[in-house]
Amino acid sequence: MHKRLRNSYAMSDFGRSTKVDAIAPSEVSFITANMLCAGWHVDGRGACFGDSGTGLVFRGTVVGIASFVGSRCASAHWPTVYARVSRYVAWIRNHA
Repeated sequence: MHKRLRNSYAMSDFGRSTKVDAIAPSEVSFITANMLCAGWHVDGRGACFGDSGTGLVFRGTVVGIASFVGSRCASAHWPTVYARVSRYVAWIRNHA
């Protein structure tokens, strides 16, 4: 990936990772059983625009695939929404 600017955020030339916390479904009103949310309690950690498709890993297992962020990336008030991989295992096996 070449370094470029998109929506005023610099794209990295290197893979990055950060620690985020799972957010209970009861704390986020707009998600379905096929989704999960994760974020951080302060700004600056989390997915950003252009990160869709990246994995959310828990104990070495991909549990989510980044789907979308709120109106601000890596914001404490807008958690990242992930596709819940466990809900798509049959589809993955049938199409792998």
